[in-house]
Amino acid sequence: MQRHSEPASRGACACGWRGTPRYPIDYEVADPAAIYEPVIERPQDDWERHLDEVEARTVPLPEELTRRVARDAAFMAEADELSWESIVTALGLTEGAARTLYAPGRS
Repeated sequence: MQRHSEPASRGACACGWRGTPRYPIDYEVADPAAIYEPVIERPQDDWERHLDEVEARTVPLPEELTRRVARDAAFMAEADELSWESIVTALGLTEGAARTLYAPGRS
C-alpha cells in the first residue's frame, strides 16, 4: 500500500465509489481562516460526474411500486409526527398530491 506524504483529497460516495485521482490540498486557498473543512473543487467535480453516470444507468420504477414506496414513506413520516411540509419535500410532491394519493384521511 502506497503512503502519501502530502495532504490530498479524492472524490468519494456513500455507494462505495472512490475517485482515483488524488488532488493536493492547499489549505490557505481552500480555507484561509482554517475554520471550515475545505471544499476541494476537483474531487467535488469527480463526484458530480459519478452521480451523472449513475443517474444515466437508472431505470424508472413501475408506477405502482413508486406509489407504494411513497405511501409507506408518508405513513412512516406520519408515525414520526413530521409536518406535511417535510413529507411533501421528501416525496417531491405538492401537499395536495401527497394528501390525495398517500394519506387521504389525514388532515
